[in-house]
Amino acid sequence: MQEGGQRVAGAWAGVDTPEEPLVSVITIVLNGAAYLEQTIQSVLGQTYKNIEYIIVDGGSEDGTLDIVRRYEEHLAYWISEPDGGLFYAMNKGMGLATGSVIGMVNSDDWYAPDAVEAAVRAIDGHDVVCGNICRVYTNFEVVVRPRFDRRRRRCFCPHPAVFVRAEVYRSKLFDTRYAVAGDIEFFLDLYLRLGVQFRCIDQVLTCMRAGGWSGQHRLRGYKELLGIRARFGDWRGVAQIVWKLSKFLAARTVRYVGGPRFYDALRKRVRERISL
Repeated sequence: MQEGGQRVAGAWAGVDTPEEPLVSVITIVLNGAAYLEQTIQSVLGQTYKNIEYIIVDGGSEDGTLDIVRRYEEHLAYWISEPDGGLFYAMNKGMGLATGSVIGMVNSDDWYAPDAVEAAVRAIDGHDVVCGNICRVYTNFEVVVRPRFDRRRRRCFCPHPAVFVRAEVYRSKLFDTRYAVAGDIEFFLDLYLRLGVQFRCIDQVLTCMRAGGWSGQHRLRGYKELLGIRARFGDWRGVAQIVWKLSKFLAARTVRYVGGPRFYDALRKRVRERISL
């Protein structure tokens, strides 16, 4: 295990007050040297300054720790050791946090400059604040908004744009049986079973690169989502996941049988036909 930051150096002086709550921001990373620095800079550059910044690394071997050490004097705490996966690391980060409000921004993502300030303004009288996410693709961007529908048993609340009161995280942890969709199960349970008070704000809080962890493990994600949707009685959602899964498997089969060039040509042809 390796660790560092202001706590280890005896220099941490964070104070949590009702007028200016301490916001713990947690970044989970594993071999994220390509984009981690942008994530760190987005947290350190926040307009709201009463932030406890914690980085939980899963034992990176790609230069991630060199970046972490470069910013060490600005970090409340960082730790690096092998762990049990994404949601295990998120639970560990929550256990290390001392702020009354907690946000999580992972190493492929970055905050808007006033994200924390907007969340602190909005969370009064609520347990969870959800903002919009800007999903960044190679050639375009899409703004995605949180969605709630109790009748349909739905709750879509992308965790990098969510800030949660610490007592909520103390009452429920992420289920580490999930590798991809644990955050979806977490917020569905808060919304549908525990009756936690959510507030949505129509403002982009976080930018997220497409093709991150969930994009790299889509098949596992679909399988987990099937179980989650069924558990919460969202049978329309189950049907939608089955349809998406069938399309995904069909595409993989075509790519495997015909090869990448055939697959790319076929996909281009289908898109041309759709656009007519």
